[in-house]
Amino acid sequence: MDPPAHPPWLAPLISVTTQLGVPTVFAGVLLWFVLFKVGGALETIEQHEIERTKLLTTMQETFVKSVQDQAVLTNKLLEKLEYCRGKQP
Repeated sequence: MDPPAHPPWLAPLISVTTQLGVPTVFAGVLLWFVLFKVGGALETIEQHEIERTKLLTTMQETFVKSVQDQAVLTNKLLEKLEYCRGKQP
């Protein structure tokens, strides 16, 4: 009785595993995963961080402008209060 025939894609895998050994093939698969799959995830994270930084910078600029505008309005209000008290600046 002959052993069952392997699918065509399995023959190179069996050959490589037999020649190099299971730990080497396993290490190669893990290296491939780290280099390509994790690398893609890191690129996605990096892109999201760039977008987040742009958003935070825009929010910071808006906040600083609002505080500066508020300071100008506060100074005008204080000048008017002094004027109403009878003190000319």
